[in-house]
Amino acid sequence: MENTNSDTKLQILKIKIPHSISNSLEIFNSFFSDLHKLLKASKNFGANDKTISLEICLEQNYFQYQIVTTNKSSKIIKPLLYTKFPNLEIFQSNLPEETFSAPILKEYMLERSQYFPLKTTFNELNDPYLVLATILSKLEHFEDKITIQLTISPTSESWLKQFLREKFFMLFGLWNNLKVFLKDPFLEKTFINYYEEVKKKYDPKLFQTNLRILIQGQDRDENLALIEKALDKLDNGDINALTKTKNQNQKELQVLFKHRKLTAKPFLLNTQEIAAIYHFPDEKLKISNVDHIKSKRIEAPNDLPKAKFLHSDQISSFALTNYRDNYLDFGIKRFDRNRHLYVIGKTGMGKSKLIELLVLSDIYQNKGFCIIDPHGDLASDILKKIPQNRIQDIIYFNPADLERPIGFNPLECHSPEAKDQVVVGFIGIFKKLFAHNWTNRLEHMLRFIVLALVEAGDATIIDIVKLLTDVDFRHDIIAKIQNPVVKNFWVHEFSTWNEKFDNEAIIPIINQVGQFISNDYIRYTVGQKRSALNFYQAMQEKKIVIVNIAKGKLGEENTALLGSMLITKIQEATMARVNIPENERKEFYLYVDEFQHFATEAFNQILSEARKFNLSLTIAHQYLGQLTDSIRKTVFGNVGSFIAFRVGPEDARFLAKEFTPKVEEEDLINLDSRNIYVKVSIGGKTCEPFSAVTLKMLQAQTDLTEEIIKFSREKYGTSRSQINETLNANPQTMNLISGEGELKTIFEEPII
Repeated sequence: MENTNSDTKLQILKIKIPHSISNSLEIFNSFFSDLHKLLKASKNFGANDKTISLEICLEQNYFQYQIVTTNKSSKIIKPLLYTKFPNLEIFQSNLPEETFSAPILKEYMLERSQYFPLKTTFNELNDPYLVLATILSKLEHFEDKITIQLTISPTSESWLKQFLREKFFMLFGLWNNLKVFLKDPFLEKTFINYYEEVKKKYDPKLFQTNLRILIQGQDRDENLALIEKALDKLDNGDINALTKTKNQNQKELQVLFKHRKLTAKPFLLNTQEIAAIYHFPDEKLKISNVDHIKSKRIEAPNDLPKAKFLHSDQISSFALTNYRDNYLDFGIKRFDRNRHLYVIGKTGMGKSKLIELLVLSDIYQNKGFCIIDPHGDLASDILKKIPQNRIQDIIYFNPADLERPIGFNPLECHSPEAKDQVVVGFIGIFKKLFAHNWTNRLEHMLRFIVLALVEAGDATIIDIVKLLTDVDFRHDIIAKIQNPVVKNFWVHEFSTWNEKFDNEAIIPIINQVGQFISNDYIRYTVGQKRSALNFYQAMQEKKIVIVNIAKGKLGEENTALLGSMLITKIQEATMARVNIPENERKEFYLYVDEFQHFATEAFNQILSEARKFNLSLTIAHQYLGQLTDSIRKTVFGNVGSFIAFRVGPEDARFLAKEFTPKVEEEDLINLDSRNIYVKVSIGGKTCEPFSAVTLKMLQAQTDLTEEIIKFSREKYGTSRSQINETLNANPQTMNLISGEGELKTIFEEPII
């Protein structure tokens, strides 16, 4: 079978089977019958193309099924297998160079005439695969491997007819003459029994075959004895059985085995006999250690946006379809990205690389985007992929840069309309932060704190603590307030609060904000009165905003708080686009990894309303338990495209309903790394689920990270010395921030 021609070069077809399979004996009988017909009808097939090696490998505690044949023959075999077993998975590759580790090779033949059949029917107690399963449990060493190789090639029908005419009917005629003299009922009955068995064997679709067993590793003799017990299950009483051939020359057998060749004297088997040797274990046998399909592959829709049919600026490519041999590069159209993308999966499955693939399409298609990364790795990887022509579009926001941090003031308002959004955003952030400790009085207090500071102007988060602890500063702020309701709160209501209200609403805010701004990274970022990070401008100018708020440096709670404030500012900038004509709103993409940390009510609003303002979201996280019911409902109610990597059992139960009817819980639980189930928006409608595998990420040819960071720091950052000059922190405030001192203000009379 060996040939260097690409079409006749040996290929290996590795087969994975579904967990539930039945009647495979009957199905394989039909398969081999059809295969015989197809091979015979293939006029341009040579002898090598018509020789097929059916192989069962026992190693590392698994049955592994494979077929070795030429590339030309594989084009017949694979479609036929898929027709008979629609849920199979077949992986084709060039046959690798094989080396044998201390092998024993045995070849087998029929014990009696090849025109008498082997046993071809089994029940749940005598199936050969039960013995093979026992053998598997005894393969304890890594190098232990057993391969059953059945090499087959279709016979010539004229040869069969010649046999029937010259052999069988000659014998049958002779017997008819002899029985007149013998008149022995027992002999006649025996002959008729043999005659019936020969009729079973007779089939125009016979194959010339060789059966070989290769045993490698330790305990070879013991394993050989067990394999022969499995072969004994094919023993058809005194009709026929398998036995070793006389030729047991190991070198010759190794050559025949490696090149999948027939000997000069093969023996005949019909389709039923071949199926008896080579079939899949029935599910009734409950043999678990078969190379099963972990998660099924599902055909993609015909109208899926494919990269080769669309211009690169129309689609964001991220994966390959993987159903059967149909590996096509596909993605999401820009129009459909506006309906948002939701990604879920366990850590290490490939979520971040998927985001990186989508980001790359934005980078090279000259789109603006922002990515919020709570780990730091994704931000670093994306920096490495930025080309020279987009360096000046970069804003790299990294609070861990203490020497030249970029200013971000969550309390800064660019319009009167933004004030209410800032207030609502802050309440949402702190409500999530306080969780079950949130009270109406806390909300009331925080609302008037933020209202006072945004109305006074030039305030920062640091001023929240000062407002509550420094009477003189509070007087200055009150003097600037024009809103009578806000002014009345601070002049009259606040002063009447007693110690109970102090402990319930004031100290918790001081402690929380104090903890936040006591972190040097945070204080030097949010302590600046002017934000260099302007999301409204970034959207319209198609900037690339990379936000690195790594939990490892900032702390998990600080990352969540800062990230939520950034999201709130993005929401504010998005809503401000209402003043821009719709056709002038530049498309902008927001990526949020581990978005559950920042999923406040502002996030709900972005998901619900961002589409009309040309903001497209891609959000990713690990498991559904990280989301509140409100956020979960908003996500599944507003997202148009869904991608699921491997998830846990609890999430699988929920997601199986989203991916019904084709995807089951076990499929979601057993997905390999980079493998996904997808429901993508196509033309505004979410398609039926299908399977895919994400594209491999290529290494960047040039890494301009240092140049990018230098540019961003110089353009948007502020030196630490300048920030220190403007902070001028009140000593009492700093004591409270560090956890020292106590609240000194007395609220016995109105503040005027």
